[in-house]
Amino acid sequence: MTKKISNKFIESNLQEFAENNGLESLPEFKQFEHLSNYLTISKYHPEAFDSVEVFESVDMDAGSNFGIDGGAILVNGNLLLNESDLSLYSKSKKLELVLIFNQSKTSANFDSGDIAKLGTAVQNFFEENPKIPLSQELIELKNLYNRVLEPDYIRMIDRKRFPRLEMNFITTSRHQADETTRAVSQQMIKNLKTANEDLASVDFNLLGSDYINDTYEDLTNRYTVKIKFDRRIELDSIKDVFGSYIGYLDFSNFLELVTDQNQEIRNNIFYENVRDFQGVDNKVNTEINETLTSDELRDKFILLNNGITVVTKQLTPLQNNEYELGEFQIVNGCQTSNMLYLNREKKSIQNGLFIPIKLIHTQDNEVISKIVKATNRQTPVPDEAFVALDKYHQNLQKFYELTSRELNEKIYYERRSREYQNSDNNIQKYKIVNVHKQIRAFTAIFLNEPHTVASNHPYN
Repeated sequence: MTKKISNKFIESNLQEFAENNGLESLPEFKQFEHLSNYLTISKYHPEAFDSVEVFESVDMDAGSNFGIDGGAILVNGNLLLNESDLSLYSKSKKLELVLIFNQSKTSANFDSGDIAKLGTAVQNFFEENPKIPLSQELIELKNLYNRVLEPDYIRMIDRKRFPRLEMNFITTSRHQADETTRAVSQQMIKNLKTANEDLASVDFNLLGSDYINDTYEDLTNRYTVKIKFDRRIELDSIKDVFGSYIGYLDFSNFLELVTDQNQEIRNNIFYENVRDFQGVDNKVNTEINETLTSDELRDKFILLNNGITVVTKQLTPLQNNEYELGEFQIVNGCQTSNMLYLNREKKSIQNGLFIPIKLIHTQDNEVISKIVKATNRQTPVPDEAFVALDKYHQNLQKFYELTSRELNEKIYYERRSREYQNSDNNIQKYKIVNVHKQIRAFTAIFLNEPHTVASNHPYN
């Protein structure tokens, strides 16, 4: 029998999550499975769940499945839903492949039997002839995985670091897993590594209430970050800007800004950056890496790098030159931030490295749009990436607002990403239409080519 969630914080977040995504009619345990999939997948691809259909696509539990509630394949940080998605990477130089399998329990404990069941089910998934029958959803996921491993794609996989397997056992427990359950998960890792030499790494995460609540707050951008910003110059008064600063952070303060409570990089803070992380082999990133790893160049990083631009809607001065930021985005500096994060373990970087930073406090969306456009003009970015900033889209947003008055339910055009996320109107996510959804809808209906847009790729 499925237990009702007793954790009030999880219960509140789950209710909000279900309402925002049109899932409120589902039973609580099913909502929790969807929430678990949302949390574990969105940390790689923050905009993956842009429709209810995506929740259904990663749901592996239609009632006849063994041990696995959710499953997903990510390529270069993007959710892979079908072969049409995969074709987008046919000309890529390198593929980063991650597999995620989830088991979710509303009960407030880590059960070693259920943990072993997840490990066994995942191992069965990789068998050439699975002894435990796979659900139709798992069969489709397995076919897609096998397709990625065919010669035309497997040659592009970075075999030293990928494919990477991540298993997540998620409960509402307030406590850490005990020694026995941790030992069971470690044995599952050992078994999978032995049986699947193709896997570059295997992780088995035992996740409780702190992970659920903290990650949900993180993904909904309701967290705050404190940084010590004592090396700064405050600029003169600027119209529609509450405050702006130019300065630099030491490495430890920079990490506070870009990593979450699990010391993983906050991918969602780069969504306004126009261009996603381009990988370690990108020419610019190779040069950044050379600077960070060179004894002769490392101390000159602050001179050689343009730094990062942070726009925040909440900025509170604290004591001792500390500032608290909320609802912030790194609108320029995605490549720099990721390369610094990847080199975070090097002791030579942890001390004496300074990162240039421009910090802007404003709540004016037009100002933010101009900053995004201006800062990203410094490197070659196609004009199409700025389309949502044009006057046409401002008028289209107004058109949505006026036309929606005649509908049973209002819909909203989100011209700028996450524009309505923390609005006072508490708008449900499924009522929000962005530019990517519009392109897909137009192509599918008016051009009669739905097969070409069955993709979750951010530029499709």
